[in-house]
Amino acid sequence: MYNDFPAIHLTIDQSILYHIHQCHTTSGDAMMWWVSQRDSSIFLYLLLLFLMMRKFQLSMWKVLLMIAILVAFNDQLASTIFKPLVARLRPSHEPSFASWLHLLRDENGHFYKGGLYGFYSSHAANTMAAGLFFILIMRPLHWLWTVIIAVWIFFVGFSRVYLGVHYPSDVLMGWAIGAISAWIFWRLLKSERMKKWHRLPLY
Repeated sequence: MYNDFPAIHLTIDQSILYHIHQCHTTSGDAMMWWVSQRDSSIFLYLLLLFLMMRKFQLSMWKVLLMIAILVAFNDQLASTIFKPLVARLRPSHEPSFASWLHLLRDENGHFYKGGLYGFYSSHAANTMAAGLFFILIMRPLHWLWTVIIAVWIFFVGFSRVYLGVHYPSDVLMGWAIGAISAWIFWRLLKSERMKKWHRLPLY
């Protein structure tokens, strides 16, 4: 079934998604399922937390507060405003298309489909916002950390497409919103009024 091109008119989003789902493997399934889980990034978070502790010391709680606000903002913007407002079905819930996807089963044996609506990806927005914000506040930062964070952002977003719960445009929009919000929050931190409050060494 997965080798036959669906006899329906496909959008660019659906065509890209369809071809990605023809390339699934057992190891790829396991890795993308793991990457898509929120606790998969715990080790990376701990390393980033350690780096922030070294730089900001006792003032680190202010940075953590800003990151928490930033992630909550992105999550709520996607989940409570955009998804119900745009009301675009996730590919896994699209009746004319879902049967062509390689959906994985969760721990209960059910096909993992996510919520009903998928535009845009809160996973992509949250990881982009947190990752870019960390890069900005930690400047100057060794290039290797920037690469690690960029790879992490990419794989989290790609995993959502691989699992069939988001179209590529859902992820691209999530990355865009996350990046814009991180930059705005960072600029707010650099304003004179905020500098008087946090007194952090920001470049």
